[in-house]
Formats: sequence, structure tokens, C-alpha cells
Amino acid sequence: TSSYECEMIALNSGLDIAIEQDYKERMIHIMTDSVSWMSQLKLPIKPKRVNAIVAECAAKIAQLTQDNTVDIHFIPSHVEKNDNSGLETKITIGHSNEIDELAKQAANDGDEIQHDPFISSFKLHLRKKEQENLHDYIKENVNTSKVKGYPNRDKFKSKMTLNERKLEPATPLINRARTGHASTRQHLKNLNMEESSVCRHCNTEEETIEHQVLKCKALKGKLHKVRTAYHLLQTESFENALWEYPQELNGILVKAMKKRCFI
Repeated sequence: TSSYECEMIALNSGLDIAIEQDYKERMIHIMTDSVSWMSQLKLPIKPKRVNAIVAECAAKIAQLTQDNTVDIHFIPSHVEKNDNSGLETKITIGHSNEIDELAKQAANDGDEIQHDPFISSFKLHLRKKEQENLHDYIKENVNTSKVKGYPNRDKFKSKMTLNERKLEPATPLINRARTGHASTRQHLKNLNMEESSVCRHCNTEEETIEHQVLKCKALKGKLHKVRTAYHLLQTESFENALWEYPQELNGILVKAMKKRCFI
């Protein structure tokens, strides 16, 4: 559970206690340092922008205000300011030793609260589990192609790029280039859909994505800007670039397709 969720649980539980006490004509003070809770409380009826528990807190506060006065105090407990006296010391805004002691005592004496998991935590754990399952599946099932000339697929077994940046979401063009399963004659011939694997632009070399984007002499003029953008990446190879710079390479492949490259 995140610190934000802990704050929500504490505030919601405090409101439950206040309602159970059936207060009448009382002044109720709620003190919080949660900016998220305060900002979301302004718009508690918009489900796309607010957590359900915040809307629940808003409803409970409304219930309490029917017979009581409720004041909400925002205390920025982690903010500091310089003393006006000119001394080097700093004064913490909202800090109170008495409140700290009460909080520590409450932590020791209070009852443990049982609560359902937050949907945000559930989604986080679900995404983590999905990534673990995907990684295990890829590790067991992805193998380098037995056909000569296809990219090495070992990098699919790692979720990090060569320079340890997190991968951008893969696009169809990136995946085609990484696997070699593309509209190139090299791949189409292996599927018996083309009689020749020779490049349709230059009619000399084998037609691969790398050949068309970087090496084909017939496309030199059309792809001048594309090739300049690629060389600015200063990568060791086209295959490495697909993993090191997925976002940049996707842009390069998109532009190459517009210039009639087969990808």
C-alpha cells in the first residue's frame, strides 16, 4: 500500500469513527498534509478524476455537516521556511511535538484496521504479474530464426535496452524490424510469396529493412534526411538501434515507409 493510500485509509476510518459517535452540534477538525486528497476533494463526483474512497470521504463529511461544523485544515508538514530573525535556523511549518507524540501513541494503542485493497494497488500488482508472465513466455518460446539473414531475437528476452533505458511501447514497425517478419522481399521469398529476394528499388542487393533504409543507392536522394537522422544516433548497428532507440527508430521507419520502403 502506498503512502497516499495509507492517508486515505486513515482519513476514511477517522470519519467512520466520528459518524459512529453520532456527534451533535460539535466543531470537528480534520487535519491533513495530503495535497492529493485535498485537491481531489474539490471534485468528488467525477469518477474519471477522483479515487472512489475520496468520493466516499466527501459523502461522510457531508453527513457530519448536517448536525455539526466541520473544518478541514491543510498542514504542509514537510515545508520549511527561514526564521525572520536572520538566524540560519529553519522553522518547520505545521510541526508540533505534541501532535507527533499523540500520533506515536495512537500507533501503539490503536486497533488494526481491515480494509479492501485499493484498485490502484490491484492494477499495479496485476501489471507486474503480467510483465513477469510475458517475460517467462518470451524466455521459453522466442528463438532465433533458423533462416539465414534474420535479426537475432535474444534481446526479446530482456526487458531493458542496451543502455538500460526502459523500452518505449513497441510499435508494429519496430516489431517487424526486430523479427524480420516484414513486407520485404527477403521475408516474402521465404514464405514462397515472391520468386526473388532482390530489392525492388535497386535490383542488385537483397531487400531487407536495413538495406532499404540505410544502404540502397536507388533511395539515396529520397532518404537523405532519414539516413542523417539515423547516423546522428551514433549506434553500433541497425539491429542495436532498434533496441537502444526504439522511439527514434520508429520515427525513421515511418518516414521511410512514406518514401515507398517496404517494411
